[in-house]
Amino acid sequence: MASKLKMIRKTLGCSDAEVETMVQKNPMVLMTPSEKLQRVYEFLTKVVGVDAKYIQGRPTILMYSLERRLAPRNYVMKVLQEKGLIRKDLSFYSIVTVGEKTFCSRYIDPYKDVLPGLGNAYASACKGRIPT
Repeated sequence: MASKLKMIRKTLGCSDAEVETMVQKNPMVLMTPSEKLQRVYEFLTKVVGVDAKYIQGRPTILMYSLERRLAPRNYVMKVLQEKGLIRKDLSFYSIVTVGEKTFCSRYIDPYKDVLPGLGNAYASACKGRIPT
C-alpha cells in the first residue's frame, strides 16, 4: 500500500493530502496498475492538455481505458472543436464520463450530416485505430 501511494504521489506530483483526497474520491485508484496510471496520466497531460490538479480532482478519469475510451473521445472532441461545432472550453471529463449511448447521441449523431465519417472514425478509434 505504501509503495502504491508513493508511486501515485510521484506520478501525479501531488502531496500526501492530495493523494488521500483522490483515494477518498475513488479508492479503486489504488487497484490500478502503476503502468496504466502512468500512461493515462501522460496522455491526459500531454495530449488532452489537462494539468495534474484537474486529474487529482477527478481521479475516476484514471480508471477509463486509454485505448477504448479516452483516446477515441479525445479524437471526437478535437474534431468537433476544430470545426467549431462544440465549445472549446467543454470539459473533457464530461465527455469521458457519459455512457456510450449518451456520448453517441450528443457528439456523433447530431453531426452525421456535417461530418459523415465521424461515426466510423470513432468506431475505428475505439478498436485502437486512431484516424489521422
